[in-house]
Amino acid sequence: MTKPTAGKIDEDGLQAVMRHFPAHAQQLRVMHSFDENFHAICADLAAAQHALRQTRELPARLRRKRSREYQTLVDELVGEIRDVLRTFKVTPLGRP
Repeated sequence: MTKPTAGKIDEDGLQAVMRHFPAHAQQLRVMHSFDENFHAICADLAAAQHALRQTRELPARLRRKRSREYQTLVDELVGEIRDVLRTFKVTPLGRP
């Protein structure tokens, strides 16, 4: 399997999340820029999706098992991001 570089995963992290939640693009950009934990979740999602795509190259006896494992990981990360989006609050800055 081809292993993506850290920079590539970081670059793809936001894109991976945006594909799942396009209606929340602005929120995602803000969170990705300022929240280190959210940034890490995005990178994890990109890496998991990459690994899922790479399972196509595995021998048949391993492909199905690894594919299920990575799909489960992707689903869990998407669920975690959905939960974060539900609690996201924007605090406007400016005059009271």
